[in-house]
Amino acid sequence: MPIPRIINLNDTTPGPPVGRSNVKWQGDDQDPRNVSAYVLLGGVNAQTGTSYAFVEDDEGRLVAFSNAAAVAVGLASAVALPNGFWTIAANYGAGTVTITPDVSTINGAASLDLAQNQWAIIFSDGVNYSAVISSGTIKSTAGITIDGGGSVPTTGSKGYVQIPFAATIVAWTLLADASGNAQITVKKCAYSGFPTTSSIVASAPPKLTSQQKNTDATLTGWTTAIAASDILEFVLDSASTVKRLNLILELQRS
Repeated sequence: MPIPRIINLNDTTPGPPVGRSNVKWQGDDQDPRNVSAYVLLGGVNAQTGTSYAFVEDDEGRLVAFSNAAAVAVGLASAVALPNGFWTIAANYGAGTVTITPDVSTINGAASLDLAQNQWAIIFSDGVNYSAVISSGTIKSTAGITIDGGGSVPTTGSKGYVQIPFAATIVAWTLLADASGNAQITVKKCAYSGFPTTSSIVASAPPKLTSQQKNTDATLTGWTTAIAASDILEFVLDSASTVKRLNLILELQRS
């Protein structure tokens, strides 16, 4: 069948392969008219298995990995892919994602590991790969300052804090203006259940025992999970000698 002499440039027919987009065409008003094409990059390639190998079609896409076990990812030699190839890899699962190029290096090493919630933008220079890597887990803090106004503070509920994001409590630190004794119970409730709160610290509340500072990341028996919009209450159980206290909870965002 002869090839038609008139070519219709459009961005719909024939349709693109699955997961890809046709180029878009644009032209100016000059005579002769200039016509060019541009590529719409993007899309998500979701991978839930324990192995994968990048393909040329992953250029410009987010390859999202999610598995509780370790994930082994292959990456063709930078010589085999187009010079300038780039992609984004993100790990949303608990298992470590290990990206291993064939022959080429990545950031000068044989492989690249991504922990949960880490991502990397990977570039090829035609010989090896470079990657810009995120810091990974995002941490925040929440807490309360209890000030006795120049005297040892009285016991009882000292205030509330609402947490606007889902998180896990990973540690606490308690600081005071002087060496002494203090104990604080942390309570929690959902926004819908306020003001009725329940202790989340079991038998291991933040405390000072003849100390000016103390910290703990073990959190034995604690209920550490926090849902978005949960409310924390801080109750001073006891205090002696100290006149000002700062309790800081370290939170790892989900």
